[in-house]
Amino acid sequence: MMLLTPARTLAPEVVAAGRHLRLVQVWSSGVDKFNWRDFAGLGVPVANNGGANADTVAEHTVMLMLTTLRNLPNQLRLTETGDWRGNMHGLDSRTLRGRRVGLLGFGAIGRRVGILAHAFGADCMFHDTDPTIDGSGVARRVDPDQLLLESEVLSLHLHLDASTRGIIDAGAISRMPSGAVLINVSRAELVDQRALASALDEGHLSAAGVDVFTVEPNDPADPIVLHPRSVATPHYAASVDGFQAMMTACIENIVRVMVGDPPLHLVTESR
Repeated sequence: MMLLTPARTLAPEVVAAGRHLRLVQVWSSGVDKFNWRDFAGLGVPVANNGGANADTVAEHTVMLMLTTLRNLPNQLRLTETGDWRGNMHGLDSRTLRGRRVGLLGFGAIGRRVGILAHAFGADCMFHDTDPTIDGSGVARRVDPDQLLLESEVLSLHLHLDASTRGIIDAGAISRMPSGAVLINVSRAELVDQRALASALDEGHLSAAGVDVFTVEPNDPADPIVLHPRSVATPHYAASVDGFQAMMTACIENIVRVMVGDPPLHLVTESR
């Protein structure tokens, strides 16, 4: 057995030495920074956490939604300086209730975000490449174009791979409603960063909430980080509770294999 926390690219000799492993267990959900296919090619199963971090990431996502919609960075600046000139007294603030929230990806995290946003009174919709996924009264399924065209808040919940890299480019952003908000807690590479910065500068997007960056730790001169209408956190969607849930899921999966049961949450090309 091998438990990787976190999972990063391993040298060929390390992979070769692990050809007799019964399981490579990754405690994260995403495996884009890990050469898992090298183990799979040797017949070694690789598993992720099965969405054990869904609650903590979903809560962070909704926090970013609320923070951007309510224009919290500006409110903090006003109170930190004690200079209330320019205080709009709520006229620059919007509620999550009644907003059309689009979820691109409706796996464990996306679904949990939908549940929370729905509880706030948002009108939730989603798109996912898995045709069997059902919104279950939380969100309605729409096609990708409709998701872009209607989402006042668009939240990304995709794994990074060749098919999703740059999926939110300048063209996609241009189809979003004027004044929309983009939330990304998945991977920065899902979004064309220059296009995002331009959309914020031009006002087509009213705000962005991001927890991920193309280079981490982030460049302090990143225009998205510095933008007055963005909220950026340092890949911080985890929590003590989330770490405990992730480790519990990993240990339970390892025990399954130790007693002869097949592992859960296998990583494949479609997951």
